[in-house]
Amino acid sequence: MNKIYSMAILLPFCTMQLHSQDHQNLPAKWQNSQEFVSQNAKIKVSVPFGEPTSSEYKQKFKSAASNLLDSIYIWNWDTLSNVWKLTSSILYTYDTNNYTTSCLSRIYDGSLWDDATQDLFMYDGNGNMTSWRYQKWNGVFLENFAKQLLNYDRNNNLISQVTLAWDGVLWINIARLIHTYDVDNNQTSGLQQTGDGNAWVNVE
Repeated sequence: MNKIYSMAILLPFCTMQLHSQDHQNLPAKWQNSQEFVSQNAKIKVSVPFGEPTSSEYKQKFKSAASNLLDSIYIWNWDTLSNVWKLTSSILYTYDTNNYTTSCLSRIYDGSLWDDATQDLFMYDGNGNMTSWRYQKWNGVFLENFAKQLLNYDRNNNLISQVTLAWDGVLWINIARLIHTYDVDNNQTSGLQQTGDGNAWVNVE
């Protein structure tokens, strides 16, 4: 089963969710009554992703080989030229268990794709996500921005969630959540802490 997680602390998951360099070819022009022709054996999903507005459309594609979400393309209506223009896209990659390992968002300037953000994920043997790392384009490369580390007990209950921010050299502790559970796996307590640079401080 494909797993996509949402992060509750600091940053949203996959702000603008993208796969490989091969997807850089500009797809056919979007029209309401026209099939969107994609590259590299992708299949159009008939239902639009999210609710289209009067000025934006989003279309998602699945891989013909794996049937997993491959990419999302976003068009915006150009009021000056009165045409739909491709503006951005999101590419996904997966591991051998079909868990999402990355989603890369890119911006299209009309001729070239520019990287914008990237989310990277790792999992344990039970399929629990153990780390999430968020990167932003700094004009030269995708630079670390934030990450979360997650730990679980033997029953796969989330027992700790640590959020860190990248200062350009080191990872700095920002926040931590600690959970405890009873024998029936019901959460019995939760502790929220913030990092002061040296130690964790409880949040009242």
